[in-house]
Amino acid sequence: AINGNASVQYEPQAASTVKGDLQMTNLVVNDPSGQLPAKPFEARVQVDVGMNKQVATVRQFQISLTPTARATNQVQLTGQVDMSQTSAIQGSLKLAADSLDVTSYYDLFAAQKKAAASTPTAAPSGVSNEPKSVKLPFHNFTAEANVGKFYLHEMEIANLATTAKLDGGHVILNPFKLALNGAPVSATVDLDLGVPGYKYDVTFSAKSVPLPPLVNTFRPERKGQIGGTFTAQATISGQDTTGASLQKTLNGQFDASSTNLNLSVANFKNLILKKLIDVVSTIPELTRNPASAITSFLPGTSGTGGLANELTKSPVDSIIARGTMGSGRVDLEQAVVQSAAFRAEAAGTITLAAVLTNSTIQIPVSISLSRPIAEKLNLVPANTPTNAAYAKLPDFFTERGTIGEPQADINKGALAGLVLQSITSGVPAAGSKVSGVLQGLGGLLGGGVPSTENPPPNAATNQPASKQELIGNLLNNLLKPRK
Repeated sequence: AINGNASVQYEPQAASTVKGDLQMTNLVVNDPSGQLPAKPFEARVQVDVGMNKQVATVRQFQISLTPTARATNQVQLTGQVDMSQTSAIQGSLKLAADSLDVTSYYDLFAAQKKAAASTPTAAPSGVSNEPKSVKLPFHNFTAEANVGKFYLHEMEIANLATTAKLDGGHVILNPFKLALNGAPVSATVDLDLGVPGYKYDVTFSAKSVPLPPLVNTFRPERKGQIGGTFTAQATISGQDTTGASLQKTLNGQFDASSTNLNLSVANFKNLILKKLIDVVSTIPELTRNPASAITSFLPGTSGTGGLANELTKSPVDSIIARGTMGSGRVDLEQAVVQSAAFRAEAAGTITLAAVLTNSTIQIPVSISLSRPIAEKLNLVPANTPTNAAYAKLPDFFTERGTIGEPQADINKGALAGLVLQSITSGVPAAGSKVSGVLQGLGGLLGGGVPSTENPPPNAATNQPASKQELIGNLLNNLLKPRK
């Protein structure tokens, strides 16, 4: 049902007024799936605007939505707008609300958007055209917003306060601050719409923001998969968001960390992190049969090594990333992925490409295993402190390839050190098992290592090579000059 009334008083050379009250009640949306609430929607708009010599005074522009147990759902707009110059509107507007809960309305439109997204669309080419420049019809115009509480499913925003200044194509948002589920968040935005692709300068800060409410609100299919908090600081400037533009204009720095994630490695979506997990899970095979294990890192394959079960039982609890951007690249100064089973530290570069997924990566990774796992594999270096929670392995792994298709690059010489460390620590025991491991490693490195298994007939009276001899032969093979 729609009910309304309005009154208009018009005086060409004097003050004019417009007053109105429009109300919609008992709007019922029939949802066979039962995802939308059965409670009827309602909305009301109340207007009281005066006009004098092309200057509008907004005394009241109030929108009232269906109230909920959490919010009154009323928002009020007031201010003054000078339209005496049509190409340069001046003035100021203020938006204020005590409490808003838009969950029902979000679900209504999100369901429609999800249905539309299910329609197949043409695959993007990977390179998009930059937006054309825009000049807004505003000059020295200010818009302010203050919201006491804002709710969307599990997300709660408190004390939202922001001011936007508009001048032609120049938009400045400063300040922008709020509390997101109790955590402080602030940002500033300097946006120039007057150049193709838009030019931007953004700062952002967030401290200990709880992740579950965000994940559960915007990615409900991943509910329960991610916990903990997120802290970040960033300063980013550039023009456009296409790869070709970012190569020339992107600059800034970032520092982000998350703790108590409780994120199972099975739920990793990032391809670079998934490749890291593949390598860590295959470490036992790398020490026993390196040639065979390395083939599992070829493109199109995925490792499921002997540590896969340990990694599954030990979810990642923290991820850290810190770096800078500029000159067509992203320099990763420090990155850490840590669980109870392992700790990986990395620093490297990402060279931006015109198609961002083709951006090349060069990221050496240092891997440490938890002490119990390292002791089980005989991979604890002799100089490891007795109270150390992790034992660092020789550096043998570098992530290369592209963002869209990362690849594991195994340093065979460093891998030989990892294998020798395992052997000289006492496992395998001796004899044929030692020879088998070294034989496989020697073959991987392009040379031969004498085998104690199936000796030729004319060597029947010879004694099997000792472990020391096998290791010596392997080292000779490693160190001899390459053609």
